[in-house]
Amino acid sequence: MTEPVPPLPVELLPAPLAQWIQAEARAAGLPLEVLAGPVLVGAGGMLSAAVKLKNAPNTPAVPANLWGAVCGRPGLKKTYAVNRGAAVLTRAQKAEFDRLDAQRSELETARGKAAAQLEALEARVKRAFKGGGKPVEMPSDDELTEAREALREAEAALTARWYVVNDPNAETLGEILRDSPQGVTVVRDELTGWLAGFERSGRETERAFYLEAANGTESFTLKRVSRGVVHIPLMCAGVLGGIQPGPLADVLDAQRGAGDGLLQRFQVFIWPDIFPEFDQAAQREPVSEALREAAAAVLDGLGTLTPESLGSVYPSGGPAPLLYTPEAQAVYDAWERQHAQALKDLSRGEAYRAHISKQPATFARLALIFHALDVVTLGSAHPQPARVGAEAAALAAVWCEYLAAHARKLWREGRRADVLDAQTVLGYVERGRVCDGHKVADVRRVLAEGKAGMTGPRLDAALKVLSECGAARVEVSTPPGGKAGGRPVKTLRVHPDALAALDGAEGEGVSA
Repeated sequence: MTEPVPPLPVELLPAPLAQWIQAEARAAGLPLEVLAGPVLVGAGGMLSAAVKLKNAPNTPAVPANLWGAVCGRPGLKKTYAVNRGAAVLTRAQKAEFDRLDAQRSELETARGKAAAQLEALEARVKRAFKGGGKPVEMPSDDELTEAREALREAEAALTARWYVVNDPNAETLGEILRDSPQGVTVVRDELTGWLAGFERSGRETERAFYLEAANGTESFTLKRVSRGVVHIPLMCAGVLGGIQPGPLADVLDAQRGAGDGLLQRFQVFIWPDIFPEFDQAAQREPVSEALREAAAAVLDGLGTLTPESLGSVYPSGGPAPLLYTPEAQAVYDAWERQHAQALKDLSRGEAYRAHISKQPATFARLALIFHALDVVTLGSAHPQPARVGAEAAALAAVWCEYLAAHARKLWREGRRADVLDAQTVLGYVERGRVCDGHKVADVRRVLAEGKAGMTGPRLDAALKVLSECGAARVEVSTPPGGKAGGRPVKTLRVHPDALAALDGAEGEGVSA
């Protein structure tokens, strides 16, 4: 097994949200990272492509959208964590729908008038070209252009701005992104089906679609017989969801080498090993509503930020990407040099190196999010809203290092079915279903009854992993009074401290 992924230090929480995240994690009995990861993805979704950051003058401007996932066994409260992270997007979406519903009658009236005006002008054009009868004055090109623009604006006003979607196909998401150029976040309770679907033949176009959307910097054109051509000037989408270790292993097994980078785009991948001690009193203590409201106000405020409001504009007046302060640029440059050396470490697998090769963009996205949170919190008191400071850059650097530990687990342990099966056996030990002294044949029967059946070779491989870790061993003996050469009896011997020594079992996919 890999070294346990360390818990997230409190110091890595963004200051404006630190108290709230700690309170929510304490009440849920979860590691900080299980909540902090989804919260960062949700914050990135609020900014998305509306605000961008350049790591260096000659590099592309990077938006704030992120892909994140929480991996763990059933009962880990993955859905709870994902919903907490997506809450800011859900609130924004509801507010947008409420606004549209309140104004719908007025907006539809305006659209009807604009459509009638354009129709009248086009009718005059037809009569003028037809000739005969009373002469008709031809409307000017400017009149027609203004009428079409007025109708376009009236129709756009009736189109909702999307922040979050749950289960769109590529065509539907393409239309949403066309109408929401700031970007959108796809939130899935379980990512397994979404990921596995891309492995099927004929889905190559959808994979390419999402690969481009993750970058958030390019345009994309969808061509479908049923919907015609949908051109999206800017593709920008985040993804957030949960996944179990077993199904994840199947997805990883279907991928050769580094694949096409789809899985590597889950840069905020959280797979915890160390969990807090059970604290019933803490979990029954209500989280302060004042604390929740203060955090919500900060996160909601991200949706108001634009390059213009931050003072980041070109001399011509158009929106410009943010840049680092000189001190922050030095932080990034130092991190980039160290990162370039890490990429040369061939002792790491190809898939892992492909994963961390995307961290420069992740650095920018995280630094942009941390900076934006500070801007919203400080308001007009912020000294340089158009420049990302050294504190935000340093926090992004440490987060990248921390996320690399989860990525190492993903690309090494996530592929090992024997490790996942070993954690399943430990789950039964923890609940007393499998005990020291049980015959291996009885262990197999208990697993089958619990719908975690394993073939003989699979169980043997899982028990070998437990033996290598010192958590358990298989004792082989000849039954008393048995005939010479008879079948030996295999007995499971569980170390008394097995669960304490392997506290990471909770995070590594006990799937029973």
